[in-house]
Amino acid sequence: MEKQRKRLISGEYLKRASMTVESAVIVPMAVVLLALLIVLTFYVHNRTWYICAACEAAVRGNMPVAEGSHEAEDSARKLAQQRITDQVMPGSDPSLDISVGKKSTSVQYAGQTYVMFSRYLTPFRVQLKADQVRPETFVRTLWSGGGYHAD
Repeated sequence: MEKQRKRLISGEYLKRASMTVESAVIVPMAVVLLALLIVLTFYVHNRTWYICAACEAAVRGNMPVAEGSHEAEDSARKLAQQRITDQVMPGSDPSLDISVGKKSTSVQYAGQTYVMFSRYLTPFRVQLKADQVRPETFVRTLWSGGGYHAD
């Protein structure tokens, strides 16, 4: 009995219990940080995926086509939808908005990485606008001294 009192007074039992208390605080914090790191990794992956998909769709939408044809817009929309289907990471299917004009193509994705979380935690919006580049027009403009002349 006397030995137990001395151990308690000397702090030996307190040292053993402090490890339990520290573990009860540190382990949940480490698990939460690990979960947040995984969520952030999926968020960055999905955002990067859709940035690349928007770039591909914008380039496809800037194809030269006959006047009045919707072939470029249809092709860009089909490619953008295919990239949504190809995505394997968790998340909702994003909304897609494509606008093909005479001088530029605009592509926008908006979605959520984790639907189970609130809409403020992991939503993303990717918007890309690409101007049409016509190399033949640019070269003709350079060679003609600044003015564009057909033929």
